[in-house]
Formats: sequence, C-alpha cells, structure tokens
Amino acid sequence: MLRKTKDNITTIAGRVGYNNPSKFAAAFKELIGMSPGKYRKNFA
Repeated sequence: MLRKTKDNITTIAGRVGYNNPSKFAAAFKELIGMSPGKYRKNFA
C-alpha cells in the first residue's frame, strides 16, 4: 500500500490492523529497517 497508494500512513496502519500508527511505524521499521515514510519516499 505504501508503494501503490497515496493513502496516508495512519490510514494504511488501520487497514492492516493497527489502531496506533506509531506502533505500526515501529513494527515496520523493525522488520524493514526504515520508517514507512522513508520507505515510501525511496520506493514509491
């Protein structure tokens, strides 16, 4: 979704089951190695 949509990260976090966007961002960074925003900037 970060690559294919323009939806904000809060919306994407909710769609994948996170009520707290900060928790989503932390989990994403732990798995991918960068924040969702940086990932989108580099790969979208």
